[in-house]
Amino acid sequence: MAFIGIMRGMFGVTSGIVDAGGDMSVWSDIKPWVIGIQDPYNEDEIVARLLVRNAGIATSNTSYRSWSMGDVQYHHILHGHTGNSAESDIIQATAFASSATEAEVAAKVLCILGTDQVGSWFNQHFPTLGFILIRQDGEVIINRNLLNYAIIMEE
Repeated sequence: MAFIGIMRGMFGVTSGIVDAGGDMSVWSDIKPWVIGIQDPYNEDEIVARLLVRNAGIATSNTSYRSWSMGDVQYHHILHGHTGNSAESDIIQATAFASSATEAEVAAKVLCILGTDQVGSWFNQHFPTLGFILIRQDGEVIINRNLLNYAIIMEE
């Protein structure tokens, strides 16, 4: 039985957050948690506030752990086929899934694929995944599966 299952089933904990270095699992039988999605361009700003009862949540972005060598910008998310920093139009991906592990894998893959490949690939491999993507041009993309995990709060 997973940790959250133990907390809920064996100990009757009705609400909690397990934070794994920014990735998290949240659950609540009572009141939903308010979760903020940070702006990748300004750490003091929030892109969205969400009400979440039960989800694994992970955010990956290509700006937080990045560096320059000469005129070339690199980041920590590597494309498996090339071994180089992934090149896509997505600067940040926040994934919502049934577990934090699934959300973490999905958030990385979203940053690698880019928006032109997300639709068909994710519908086939992660059909229930919810996500919020932020493109390099600042556009925010939200898929409808996000509503299976969260309610977007009005600002």
